[in-house]
Amino acid sequence: MIAPGEWSGIADLLRRVPMPAGEGPVQGATAEQIASIAGHYEKPLPDVYVRWLRFCNGTPAGPGGLYGAGTSRNRLDALPILRRHPHWARPT
Repeated sequence: MIAPGEWSGIADLLRRVPMPAGEGPVQGATAEQIASIAGHYEKPLPDVYVRWLRFCNGTPAGPGGLYGAGTSRNRLDALPILRRHPHWARPT
């Protein structure tokens, strides 16, 4: 659950940046989408990252967009990137 106001500053910024035509509001990740990325790691995802994904699961807002997990926008989906760089999921 997202604490009230936890991402309010970012939400305000996301409302201000340009969005491509036809894009709707920022959507959060489902439990299945979060599980899809968590399954690549030996340890649980950091709580703040899980809360972030629940708030914003990838958006094309701004010049480069923000990554998510299991999104419909392949270029903003962290999973294909993780597949190209599997060593990122290994413990150091």
